[in-house]
Amino acid sequence: SSPRLHQLKGHRRFMPNEPYLLCTEVNRRMSIYQLECMIKCNLVFIVSDFLRADDAFILRFLRARKFDTFEAFKLFGRYFEYRQNHPTIFKDFNSAEQGVKEALFDGIPAVLENPDHYGRKILVLYSANWDNSRYGLAAIYRAILLTLEKLIDDEECQINGFVIIVDWSQFTFRQSTWLNPKILRLMVEGLQVRFNSLIKSSIHLCFYGHIVIPIY
Repeated sequence: SSPRLHQLKGHRRFMPNEPYLLCTEVNRRMSIYQLECMIKCNLVFIVSDFLRADDAFILRFLRARKFDTFEAFKLFGRYFEYRQNHPTIFKDFNSAEQGVKEALFDGIPAVLENPDHYGRKILVLYSANWDNSRYGLAAIYRAILLTLEKLIDDEECQINGFVIIVDWSQFTFRQSTWLNPKILRLMVEGLQVRFNSLIKSSIHLCFYGHIVIPIY
């Protein structure tokens, strides 16, 4: 059967094949409170200029670690560390920043209206749309991260995950000269650390619109 969300009276939504999500509101609130306390009591996070601790954000880490607060805290630490180690990626991290705005305007990435048959959100990147005269690869990466940050706040996306499809058809040699290996490595690392460990995700490369090759 398709792993879609169901409703059970008196409980939060859950997936049949993931019983740990069958969580009463009291337990849910308790887990959120415990993780919030662990984060706020850590001096590294307190002195940082980044300390988001709203319920939707906290639930990302709890759900990814089956509501084990200690493991969720460690996952938050890795997420936080990546952000601290790459400040330029997250400077002016919003859709109004010029490069990010241009990439999003070109549909990099585009989010399909309907999910796949597993309930996963689908992001599509048409590489041929990249106008490297207006923005670089780093701006594309920031646009992808910003889009995923918005999507992952949704509970269905946290549970069902997402799929990223990169279409390399019609990608020109001239465009390929702008592929910075350092940024590419940073992208792979970031998507694995920040999102692949948080929710079930799948990234595919699509050539000529026919062959789909999973890379992890």
